Amino acid sequence: MKLLISISMLYVTSAAVARTFTVTNSCPFTIWPALFTDLNVAPNVPDQPTGWEAPAFSSVSFTVPDNWKAGRIWGRRNCDFSTVQGPTSCATGGCNGGLLCDPHTGTGVPPVTVAEWTLQGDGNKDFYDVSLVDGYDLPMSITNNVGCPVANCPVDLGPNCPSVLQGPFDSTGFPLGCKSACFANLDGDPQDSANCCTGSHDTAATCPSSGVEFYSYFKGNCPNAYGYAFDESSEALHGLLQFTTRVRLHMQNLDYDQLYTDLTISTNVPDQVTGWEAAAFSAINFTVPDNWKAGRIWGRRNCDFSVNPGPNSCATGGCNGGLLCDNTTGTGVPPVTLAEWTLQGDQNLDFYDVSLVDGSDLPMRIDNNVGCPVADCPVDLGPDCPSVLQGPFDSIGFPLGCKSACFANLDGDQANSPDCCSGQFDTPQTCPSSGVEFYSYFKGNCPNAYAYAFDESSNTALWTCDSGKSADYTLTFCPNTTATATSFGNASLSTPSSTTSSSGGTSSTTGDPIIVSRAFSDARQGVMCTLVVALSVGLGLAIALT
Repeated sequence: MKLLISISMLYVTSAAVARTFTVTNSCPFTIWPALFTDLNVAPNVPDQPTGWEAPAFSSVSFTVPDNWKAGRIWGRRNCDFSTVQGPTSCATGGCNGGLLCDPHTGTGVPPVTVAEWTLQGDGNKDFYDVSLVDGYDLPMSITNNVGCPVANCPVDLGPNCPSVLQGPFDSTGFPLGCKSACFANLDGDPQDSANCCTGSHDTAATCPSSGVEFYSYFKGNCPNAYGYAFDESSEALHGLLQFTTRVRLHMQNLDYDQLYTDLTISTNVPDQVTGWEAAAFSAINFTVPDNWKAGRIWGRRNCDFSVNPGPNSCATGGCNGGLLCDNTTGTGVPPVTLAEWTLQGDQNLDFYDVSLVDGSDLPMRIDNNVGCPVADCPVDLGPDCPSVLQGPFDSIGFPLGCKSACFANLDGDQANSPDCCSGQFDTPQTCPSSGVEFYSYFKGNCPNAYAYAFDESSNTALWTCDSGKSADYTLTFCPNTTATATSFGNASLSTPSSTTSSSGGTSSTTGDPIIVSRAFSDARQGVMCTLVVALSVGLGLAIALT
């Protein structure tokens, strides 16, 4: 049984402008391949839907941009999209969106074998790998037509998988996958884990392969695959970067906070767990790397992690993993307002924005201590949201969010959509704001927010700050809201005089007081807030084409 993914280059002129990828299912059963591009790294996407059905022994060919960045392809097993369209639609590899994985949050649920690419990367090299960092669900091989090395995992790792990692299983009890020791949470703390290379184990020196449980099972069977987070040391992969300087980040308000780092970009992660409860009016301080890349923070609402923790645990912003978003696939389910950062980016600038590209679920503001511009969406967009975008709703019918036109799929084809800036609309020229439905609603209410995929042209979407100023940033949820005189159930809301820091002490309240209005009455128990750090640096986990 083998899933074979081959790559070749298509030369159109004197320089290659596209590559041809051929995905072949050599398995004797149907699979459902999926495709994802981290749009925080680059906007260039393949000419192919983000998910499709692949019958046994079938092939499909398509083109990808010659400079495709942070791209991944994987196979999903035992899928049924007839009743549920989401991460649980498949036994392995399911994604937000269903058959068509969401272009912003549609990473695959582990265990899953992943093929990864960054084309025209550092040193003008293509980087690629077959990754077992998220576990295994299908054998896989990446070949090419120019004699570069083969990356593969040609062995079915399910049947002989260690029992503590084995699964999920099909209806006959046959193992469809083999989890990583990190995803299986064998050491009990994924935020400070030798298996996950997190916390005190977040460098190559403190997270050697010898400390990763069952590394030898994966690497011994698949020596040409990426076996754990720092497998560059196996000499099959390259590109490790280490950084030590940190930036202080301050976050205010809300109930469940979350942190996520996309390890395909960088292994540098903030000094904070990937999920925690933050009661109403609370604040927390933590540090992030001084060169943090593609970082995200967002808030989740109306969460319940007591049953089947995962993307459906929250009304908005839920993620793979539950309270603690999965380190590699834990992006948030739209609609969700995002705060985004890249520190020490091009021209030694910090880049940051409040993004409505995935819709809106909470007002949000980013400010700083060095006088750089404020990015914000201070308005609750739910109540007046156009009816075709409004929702989800709480138990009394109050709108908790406002979807983007892309996520609502208003034009019927997310893979070729002016609302999504995809397919033939994948450039600023072919996807102007005038072609995006309801752009004016989001941008008119939140002129300092990033309202669609190419909103840089508005000049009030993506903000910068000289990295040399070493800014500390404050993210505030529900800024500048005014309270009504309403008493919410058995709890009346008031403004606190102090906040609790991450070290357990108290400090004076900073930023605007967070006085919760009717729109956020659920904050009497604390509004659901998720801090998610997403790092995706064009496949640092990759094989160099030499």
